[in-house]
This record gives sequence, structure tokens and C-alpha cells, in this order.
Amino acid sequence: MENLLWIWNNELILWCQMTENIFKRMSAMKKAKQIAKYFRQERADYQYTKDVFRKLRCVLEIEVTKKTKKLPYVPTEDEIKKYYEQDFRTFYRMLKVIPSKF
Repeated sequence: MENLLWIWNNELILWCQMTENIFKRMSAMKKAKQIAKYFRQERADYQYTKDVFRKLRCVLEIEVTKKTKKLPYVPTEDEIKKYYEQDFRTFYRMLKVIPSKF
């Protein structure tokens, strides 16, 4: 078991080294500083930078991922009837418990 785990870890390390060589990425902070140099020269405002990055996503063919919204649960007619029947039962029970003389 230990031998298999070592081979698996060794293969995993080799695979990680291969992917690092193929996809070398600069850190996000370094890339942001690099881009900031260009935007400072143009004195870009928020709307302009937003539009530039929108166009950049189109050029790079990057789709914006959005979470799908769940629709709220809508009870069936039978469930609604059962709820109100039970609600009225408890209401009438409370009326019997509460003295009518005030």
C-alpha cells in the first residue's frame, strides 16, 4: 500500500511539474500592476475599465459564469388545503380554550 501510494504521489508530482511548465501564469497581483501602468497613462475611470475588461472577455472568448437561481417552492393545491384546514382546527381549538367573558 505504501509503495502504491509513493508511486501515485510520484506520478502526481511529475504531472504537476508538467502542467507548471505548460501553463506558466503570472500572479494576479503582478498582472494587475502590469495592466495598471497602461490605465494610469489614460487616466481611466470605472466605466472605461469595466468596458475594456468586457471587450477583453469577448476577445479571449471567456464566458461569464453565473449561478442559476432556484425557483421558489410552490405548494400544490392539496398541500395548501391541508395547511389551512389544520390552521383553522388550531384556531377553533384556541377559541374553545379562551374564555368568552372579557
